[in-house]
Amino acid sequence: MTKRPDEIVAEKIAEEIQRNNLIPENKITEFTRKLSNGSLSIEDWKLLAELPIEEDKGGQNGQKD
Repeated sequence: MTKRPDEIVAEKIAEEIQRNNLIPENKITEFTRKLSNGSLSIEDWKLLAELPIEEDKGGQNGQKD
């Protein structure tokens, strides 16, 4: 099956994001799917941006300052 151009672009963006550890690996598939179909909301972007920070702080009893 041939991929649509939006799927190809979304995969390339996701590869770079994953390579730079900008969002958790377990969120890459969902991110790619939503990015390719244009359904990422502002809340999705905020959550994705905050998740790595939250995971890093998990070693500190999971508490935020």
